[in-house]
Amino acid sequence: MEQGGGSMGTRLEARLIEATGEAPSPRSFHRSVLVDELFVVWGGNNNDTSVYTLNISTCHWTKFDIQPAPNPRDTYAACLCGNKFIVFGGINSNRVLDDLWSLDLSELQSNPKWEQIEFSRDSPTPSGRFGHQIVGFENRLYLFGGAQNNNLCNNAWCFGMATRTWTELARSGDVPAPRVDFAATVVRDAVYVSGGLGADHNALGDSWRFQIHEQKWYRIPDLDCQPSVRLGHVAATVEGRMFLLGGVGQRPISTMHCLDTDSKPTPVLPPAYIAPWSIHALEVATPKDKYLDNQPNSTTSVKGVGPPLPRFSHSSTISSSLGEIYIFGGIVDGKPTNSTWTVRISQALDLSPEQGGNTVGVKMTAGLVETTGDAPSPRGLHQGVLNGYQLVVWGGIPSHNRSSGLAQDNSVYVLNTSSNKWSKRDIRPAPTARFWHAACLCGDKLMVFGGAESYDQVLNDLWSLDLTKLDQHNFTWERVEVANGSPTPAKRGGHAMVTYQDKLYVFGGFTGKGSLNDMWCFDLTTRVWTELKSSGDIPTPRAFFASTLVDDVIYVSGGVGKGAKELGDIYSFKLNEQIWYKFPDLELQPSAMWGHSLVAHEGRVFSIGGTRNHKEPNDMVDIHCLNTDLIEYPKGGGDVIIKRPKSMK
Repeated sequence: MEQGGGSMGTRLEARLIEATGEAPSPRSFHRSVLVDELFVVWGGNNNDTSVYTLNISTCHWTKFDIQPAPNPRDTYAACLCGNKFIVFGGINSNRVLDDLWSLDLSELQSNPKWEQIEFSRDSPTPSGRFGHQIVGFENRLYLFGGAQNNNLCNNAWCFGMATRTWTELARSGDVPAPRVDFAATVVRDAVYVSGGLGADHNALGDSWRFQIHEQKWYRIPDLDCQPSVRLGHVAATVEGRMFLLGGVGQRPISTMHCLDTDSKPTPVLPPAYIAPWSIHALEVATPKDKYLDNQPNSTTSVKGVGPPLPRFSHSSTISSSLGEIYIFGGIVDGKPTNSTWTVRISQALDLSPEQGGNTVGVKMTAGLVETTGDAPSPRGLHQGVLNGYQLVVWGGIPSHNRSSGLAQDNSVYVLNTSSNKWSKRDIRPAPTARFWHAACLCGDKLMVFGGAESYDQVLNDLWSLDLTKLDQHNFTWERVEVANGSPTPAKRGGHAMVTYQDKLYVFGGFTGKGSLNDMWCFDLTTRVWTELKSSGDIPTPRAFFASTLVDDVIYVSGGVGKGAKELGDIYSFKLNEQIWYKFPDLELQPSAMWGHSLVAHEGRVFSIGGTRNHKEPNDMVDIHCLNTDLIEYPKGGGDVIIKRPKSMK
């Protein structure tokens, strides 16, 4: 595969099996298993109780009418346990079932017989359910999830085939939320669960592992290339890998994902020339002893440095002329850093299958900037901008702990990117020290709006600093006064601000009590604030998200929403039309996160860093890239249109 920065890809080929014999009628919500060379299909939404087998060597279907048989059903659970096809629960004519059946597939040609398994007298019994999953392991069945009428389950049960006894397993570890219509499979001694439909009727994109011998749940962290939210998909195991196929999110899903349970997920990626999103691993040019300690196989950071990724609450800004992203500060390995890295963007080989198209790949190479001078202290939640050869950093705090959440540094720090030397400018008067603020360049001026002096004190003041005068003695901050009669946005932090045609646009943020989804425009000529009456698919309230501007479109990614829930959705706002658009869930888009950054370069948006939970290990080491040339916005609103390059039409 061309994307992934050196990771080994998996090539899959699909072919239509032209079979003979008596095939099953068209159906859905059925189940199937594969034993040796027999592919076995039973049930579904057509009241058919016959068993169908496809010999994968001869490509011939055979129908078996075995009576008595289980009642017809759909959305039931099935698995293999040895050579036995196991069926539990499901729905029959709106009746939820709780029966357990077994069919010995080794006797199909001689004496096929369904057996309804009777439970031991003193055994507890799981309630009837549908949309659940069951797997077989060492002559035991493991049942999870599903729905009991209107109630969703997240309990797990074990059934001993020898003792014929059910046991409800203790809820140990990080137990998944209740769900139906998810995928599950067993890999070695673990049950893997992915996606489904949650209690709030929203599709899920999380993945979990139940370690059978420990009887303990573990959440699989959000990783690059993981599947998007979906339900109704299936899972299969091949040589230690879990494959996910199909399902539906906001639309039917046509790609396959592969989780290598021995290492990191190994994706089967759609080609870059089809997918708007692509994923790129960083190639780090700097020797490891510059940023990691000298122990063998260590991932521990050298104090104050650390790798370029993962990190969060950093700043990223780009030099369009050089195609270099400057990353400064943030939280690495749970601690603030003041390291500076550059990420060089270069074009790779043509990715079109004909080798003659006009689509190129992206290569990203990171290098540590070894600086001198009076550098900023380690920090996060600051802002940085790049103006010519000057990287300007302002604000931030040294920790995410509430006990130390008081901003103290309001000096301006400037890195000369030609000499790699930092200088500190103490400019008075100055804005109060703060974090969670928004900043952008408007011409040669650094604009700062809002932010927080502490976790309990947010702001709504606007300041300007002329960066062309930084080398002079008369440079000053200017408090931008608002015209008389002008409304003013609410105080906030964790918001975003961009500049477009001599106007500032501010979106979202956190007031100290809740999140916002309002959009404001400040006219730098008239000095009047206007709250925009936006239309379209307006984002839910959020803070601590990432945003950037491409042409007249603001892109908004992720953040933290109501109930401190991490968000993974993508929105865009057309400034000239004042219309919001929500992106459909697309393959390879970033997972739910906050504390990341977006930068734009030549029509591409790069998502860098971030975290889902800053108290847990951070695995977000790759960079996601959105090719905005493949996005079209219908006039007047509606769903965004995903285009294909002309060479692929």
